Amino acid sequence: VFESLELTKDRIPLKIAGFSDELDFKNLANDLEKGVLKKFRDISLIFDWLSQFGHVKMTGSGSCIFMPLSSIDQGKEILEKRPQDTLGFVVRGIDNHPHLNLMLG
Repeated sequence: VFESLELTKDRIPLKIAGFSDELDFKNLANDLEKGVLKKFRDISLIFDWLSQFGHVKMTGSGSCIFMPLSSIDQGKEILEKRPQDTLGFVVRGIDNHPHLNLMLG
């Protein structure tokens, strides 16, 4: 995957501090995504299936596929429809890490 010629070389770097509520999720990209989806059919199949429900993203080199939803209930509905032999979770996002105050003092 890391040797793929499909890796994007002309992206503007985005630092973590650049993430905000105003950031358009669907315009974020994972440069490894094309290579992973091409090389690993199982990941590609579930990625394509989940795409019918919204803007799907992949963590790092493909260990997790995820997407933001408007509610936990919406996530549960999608989870019930998932293909057999796939594992899925619905989790609530958080605004700040639980230990943030420990770091800030």
